[in-house]
Amino acid sequence: MVTSRVQKTCSINDRTKHHQSLLATIAAVGYIDNEIPQKAIDLFQQVKNPNGILITLLFNACAQLPSQQSLDLVKSVWKKYQNTSLLDDHALTAFIDALMRCGDVKDAETLFDQSAHKVLPMYGAMMKGYIDNTLPEKAIDLFQLVKNPNEILILLLFNACAQLPSEQSLNLVKNTWKQYNTKLIRSENTLTSLIDALMKCGDAKSAESVFTESWHKSISMYGAMMKGYIKNEMSTKAIDLFKQIKDPNDVIITLLFNACAQLPSEQSLSLVKAVWKKYQNASLLHDHALTALIDAFMKCRDVKGAETIFHKLPHKVLPMYGAMMKGYLLNKTPSNALDLYRQIKTMKETQSDFFIYLLTINASAQIAIASECQAIVDDIPQHLLLNIQICNSLIDMWGKAGCVQKAEQVFTNLSSIDQVGYASMS
Repeated sequence: MVTSRVQKTCSINDRTKHHQSLLATIAAVGYIDNEIPQKAIDLFQQVKNPNGILITLLFNACAQLPSQQSLDLVKSVWKKYQNTSLLDDHALTAFIDALMRCGDVKDAETLFDQSAHKVLPMYGAMMKGYIDNTLPEKAIDLFQLVKNPNEILILLLFNACAQLPSEQSLNLVKNTWKQYNTKLIRSENTLTSLIDALMKCGDAKSAESVFTESWHKSISMYGAMMKGYIKNEMSTKAIDLFKQIKDPNDVIITLLFNACAQLPSEQSLSLVKAVWKKYQNASLLHDHALTALIDAFMKCRDVKGAETIFHKLPHKVLPMYGAMMKGYLLNKTPSNALDLYRQIKTMKETQSDFFIYLLTINASAQIAIASECQAIVDDIPQHLLLNIQICNSLIDMWGKAGCVQKAEQVFTNLSSIDQVGYASMS
């Protein structure tokens, strides 16, 4: 009878633990799906005996919140459970993904190489990690070891080749497309990545063939085509494609503004104004689109229109100031660019932004007053003074201001001298 009571108590405890584990799992999935990874991590740390699913979810949460703290946590959990039966293929894949997201490529490679049983998702996690860590050549090499890739691996290959555009990458993309286009290359995401890779490798004609032959053209495919046309300096085609889209999103509108900026004309300006008028009160135009809008107005020489938009914006981000400053330089009003710089120079974001300082130096070069030039140099953080583009611009600025000795001093301190540096000194 005592034995029966003990068994009954153990059974209740087991059911209670299972119930708690189930609730924790459901909650963790919800936190991760709603992009609240820290709550999933906190929840995991309250569970005394996590199951394999909870461990996998922890790895997913840490991948979503990459940091040294997340990296240390996944490594400690891995060390604790690596010799148990809890870590299946899903957990190993999630662990690789977490390591890669946290920038620990070396340990991800070690784990992958030591795994006796490698499933396709593990290859995918490695390839994606290589791409995220700007190591596309390693992703390409890994793909070529896979005998029967699935669509996800093919998509990742296209992304890697887009990140490493070359004749070799183009041939690999086209050969893969030819081999698998009737079997695996079906989804809109894969076709979008294919178009992007072809465009990045400079083969607009093949990208056009893929796009034209596709039965269902998604908005992302239109975006890849427009972006590709802009990259290959075929902005007229990007503009023509925009006109075929009934309901553009913010990415498509941003690309239109970029295309019009690349092809400045009265016609482009009229189109930009029409699109701005149509969508200015909608929620479509986010910071990127508004920055591109300002740039398009400036490139089309409508400085007043750009200023009107800029001054009315309730929320201004640093790239918007950059677009205005760049526009002022283009339109030969450097003093306006310097006025903007003075408004933002104490902002924390400005003090680490290479582009803003480059524009400011170029504005000072146009004005060519030595005292103004020195005031700008005094503002530039020391680490940016080591940048080769900053140095080249400083040489040009001092030369135009008639301060030859200061130009020579910058030139002498260059760690590596490129053709621009020599040109600036000549």
